[in-house]
Amino acid sequence: MPKDQGRLIVLWAHPRSRSTAFYRMMQNRGDFLTVHEPFCTLADKGSTKLPNGSGGSIVVSNEDELIQSLLQLANDQPVFLKETCDHRYKAETDMNFLSNSEHLFIVREPRRTIASHYAMNPDVLDSSIKCSTARIQAS
Repeated sequence: MPKDQGRLIVLWAHPRSRSTAFYRMMQNRGDFLTVHEPFCTLADKGSTKLPNGSGGSIVVSNEDELIQSLLQLANDQPVFLKETCDHRYKAETDMNFLSNSEHLFIVREPRRTIASHYAMNPDVLDSSIKCSTARIQAS
């Protein structure tokens, strides 16, 4: 068995944390199959597409199926998964998923994160960030 077989690395990130840049770096390395925000996509759209490891893809429509598919995929090759913390996911409390994957967290300095979020969406509500954007704009 190759040393990385059975390896699933999950990067948990808040919005505007530069996690997509980290994801692209992992994608460009070429030694991991990369999966971009499957839990968020499932929550937002009701289904998500996963690579099947042989160039095709499968569609999953619930979190149990997604978790099992990710763990199975990692049995065949190393997988890097980037996920946002926009929603609550079953994976956060699924002990099988948690114990059979490695977890990383990326946190960007809040002032820059909020300024970046505001630059992308000037109509963002202060309540959605839990901070006064007027204070950030003045900085």
